[in-house]
Amino acid sequence: MIFIFIFIFIFIFIFSSFCFKKNVTYLFPLFFSFIFLYTYLGANYFEYAYDIPFADQMAYEINLNGVGLAYLTAIFGFIFGIELAKKNYVWGSSKRQKIVTKNSSFLDNFHMEINKKYIYSSFFVSLILVIFTFNVEQLIYRNGYIIENVNKFLILYKLSLILAIFLIAYIEKKVIRNFCFFVLLIVPFSLNSRIFSLCIFLFYFGLYIKNGFKLNLKSKIIFIFLLLFSFLTSLGFRSNEMQGLIPNIMALSQLGSYFDIFFKSFNYVSSFSVFASQYAIDYGYSDMKAFYISINPLPSSFLDIDYIYNTAWLNAYAPTPAIAMSYNAGPLFCFIYYFLCGFIFTYIFKKMNFGLFYSFMVCLFVYYVFLNTQYIIREGTRLFYYFILLYFLYKFYLSFNKP
Repeated sequence: MIFIFIFIFIFIFIFSSFCFKKNVTYLFPLFFSFIFLYTYLGANYFEYAYDIPFADQMAYEINLNGVGLAYLTAIFGFIFGIELAKKNYVWGSSKRQKIVTKNSSFLDNFHMEINKKYIYSSFFVSLILVIFTFNVEQLIYRNGYIIENVNKFLILYKLSLILAIFLIAYIEKKVIRNFCFFVLLIVPFSLNSRIFSLCIFLFYFGLYIKNGFKLNLKSKIIFIFLLLFSFLTSLGFRSNEMQGLIPNIMALSQLGSYFDIFFKSFNYVSSFSVFASQYAIDYGYSDMKAFYISINPLPSSFLDIDYIYNTAWLNAYAPTPAIAMSYNAGPLFCFIYYFLCGFIFTYIFKKMNFGLFYSFMVCLFVYYVFLNTQYIIREGTRLFYYFILLYFLYKFYLSFNKP
């Protein structure tokens, strides 16, 4: 059966690769088919896939049938949602066809100029939110990985950071652009957070679009170097006794000793997600009630969030990944949930004009895909609801600014 899975996943990966240029939402099936294939090869023909956090608990020899079915259920649901949205709501719209045709790609139409005031406003808002979100002293120096007293501004900070890191790629002066880039990276670097890698990706994604969908050789080399650096530091420094900006800078002198955990760092966002999902499926972590609570749009204060923590956590640090959580509620619920996500994401993207707001929504979607790898489904669902809310605000704004 696993060989049938492999054939299907290879087909999905190739199909999604071709479709991605025409529709950004194909990133979801593209990424999850990739990490499954990466894990399967690394677990059955090599040994690199087993080098993950909590390996003693989760990296046992398994056939990956359960997680294969879960991933296929989510992927097919998402793809069917994409295709239905394209067929019934996008290409039938004469107004939209003036902007995008069937044979065009979103990259071909994605040309824009961004006002400097938006770029620098997002930059300074992100910096200001750091003060309101974190204990600055703990960002600089703290004992252990966990930072205390993080408040409810955290989600606003993350959203502003995602927008700012993308927009500063449009700063024309290279010195100012690089300065702003490294300033924004200070907090993710100090936190040893996986969002550090996401920020680097989004910056170069913005640079890639700004430069006419191409990067020169020097930019490609720097991008790869920084991405590798982020993988090494975000996990390598996390086990240090003293953490924060200053201890992390001091630890850079010993960075060479961390290269033996490079694969573990990369596996953290790939094979770890697959193994954690299979582990959650095998041992029945999470259930229908946890799934219902997770997709409920009400604020956490109105819900029994403790139930999720009691049923959906694999250990003190690792939650049940989103796809496994929805699959354990029932394959049909998993399919319907990701069908709706694929449909609504595609519908919204195809109804929007390319520009500043569209670029921000693309960044949110990339973050949504990232959250589905190893976070509980509530994290991605909350971002999904923000995505819908922002779209309605966007339409409301346009209704009062018609030419």
